[in-house]
Amino acid sequence: MNGESAVPMFHKIHRIHMVGIGGSGMSGIAEVLHSLGFAVTGSDKVLSPVTARLESIGIPVAEGHDPDNVRGAQVVVYSSAVKADNPELLAAQAGKIPVIERSEMLGELTRMRFTIGIAGTHGKTTTTSMVGQLLTHAGMAPTIIVGGITKSLGSSGILGKGGYFVVEADEYARTFLRMFPTIGVITTLEADHLDCYRDLADIESAFKAYLERLPFYGVAILGIDDPNVRALIPSIRRRVVTYGFAGDADVRAIDVHTWEKGSRFTVVADGEDLGEVALGVPGRHNVQNALAAIVVARDLGVSLQQIREGLEGFSGVNRRFQTRGKIHGATIIDDFAHHPTAVRVTLDTARTMAREGARLLVAFQPHLFSRTRDMYKEFGAALAMAELVLVLDIYPSRETPIEGVTSGLVAEACSRAGAKDVREVHSHEEATAILRDSARDGDIILTIGAGDIWKVGTALAEMEETS
Repeated sequence: MNGESAVPMFHKIHRIHMVGIGGSGMSGIAEVLHSLGFAVTGSDKVLSPVTARLESIGIPVAEGHDPDNVRGAQVVVYSSAVKADNPELLAAQAGKIPVIERSEMLGELTRMRFTIGIAGTHGKTTTTSMVGQLLTHAGMAPTIIVGGITKSLGSSGILGKGGYFVVEADEYARTFLRMFPTIGVITTLEADHLDCYRDLADIESAFKAYLERLPFYGVAILGIDDPNVRALIPSIRRRVVTYGFAGDADVRAIDVHTWEKGSRFTVVADGEDLGEVALGVPGRHNVQNALAAIVVARDLGVSLQQIREGLEGFSGVNRRFQTRGKIHGATIIDDFAHHPTAVRVTLDTARTMAREGARLLVAFQPHLFSRTRDMYKEFGAALAMAELVLVLDIYPSRETPIEGVTSGLVAEACSRAGAKDVREVHSHEEATAILRDSARDGDIILTIGAGDIWKVGTALAEMEETS
């Protein structure tokens, strides 16, 4: 390993094996560890473009899980999607090899540099990517780990030579409480992950604890358009900077204009008009994300001109309102949204960019049995604005089925909310065929969910290319 990685926590570690290495939360960590000089290996049940990239940079990835894969490892890292009876975890435990969850490794990495942690129910992946872009454009060469593939990087992680570490801070199972941020951003705060939190109050307490991890010289950057985030302010004992559309935000956006491929707005900071900023991705929610990135960048001394240039060149994150192509003149857009609020924002953004008379055709794949059980009514209401809604089977991820919880709950709730045409479908092929036959010029097709629903959009785009 190189000298940079020879910090006290790692000085006896050389070989690191990662189980579930192709996951969005794992691959970026793997790339950074590899760049630090560690001998990283990995495994995943299915190989993918992500694992292909890892192999292209020298990280061996085994398909499937086998006890032999951990032989020689000095630590084994696993993702939250990996079950406790995984043969590699069992082999590591039997061999007395330390076994740690990905958040523990990520937390250790945050000790190495000045860390900017981006947390929130929604928007954290895009905001993390925006902050990374601004600091990179300003010549600060940050290390970046994000829970998605940033288009400008082509990956979810990069080791920079500078002193800053920009990282997505995930609240699932309180894993962000293992991090050591100096700047802590909270974009939004809603009920989610109710498989590991009791209720919204429990989630709020976790976010408070996250901000309490900031050092006395740190800063909390809060999106106060969200009332739950605003309510945290009285309990915070660190410097606070707020942002949003709200009139009392320290940094706010006015004169907001959005269109199909971007946005434009004026930034006002502490009452001073700082001028207009253009953003290379659409949607008012991305204006809010950009404001968070602007606050971080200004706090670190980035000039407004560098901020303007960085945001204008921001090309987005894979699976975040990503255009996949066209079919029969209909635009195909894929989005990772897996919470009712995010689904509603995705459809709202699509509606604003659609021309008069165009329809929204949606294929939605619920993510997790527990989330479907807890939020099926809200999902149904959010989806009901579309002219056609296809509800696929639940993508289980780390969970086992819950009796009585099926995608039919979402479909029924959507119908009750007034949807015009709702259908349950049970395969990607069925959804692809229905969308292909339904699409017409000007329509917007949306594939939505955190599972593998993106394959439907890819299949549709490929049909157009080969026709």
